[in-house]
Amino acid sequence: MARRDYENEDGNERMKAIRTFNGIYRSLKKKRALRLHTYTDMKSALIEVREYKNNGEVKTICRVEAENETDCHRIAAQQLKWELEKVAT
Repeated sequence: MARRDYENEDGNERMKAIRTFNGIYRSLKKKRALRLHTYTDMKSALIEVREYKNNGEVKTICRVEAENETDCHRIAAQQLKWELEKVAT
């Protein structure tokens, strides 16, 4: 089994960012029909969240590209938090 090497990333910070993102994503997914796409490699990370509506319309509500997975999850969590606040009001 290959071990991933996270250069310049503290494992605890990475896991905290991922847990925060997942918590916000799950809360928003309960209210809206969302799908999540993620991609990471050694040089970049991508998170994209799309909303699907009954009429077939697809809207990208969050798209974040960053140099590392931790920053990508932090930024995406902030964007989804704004979307969650819109739903709450």
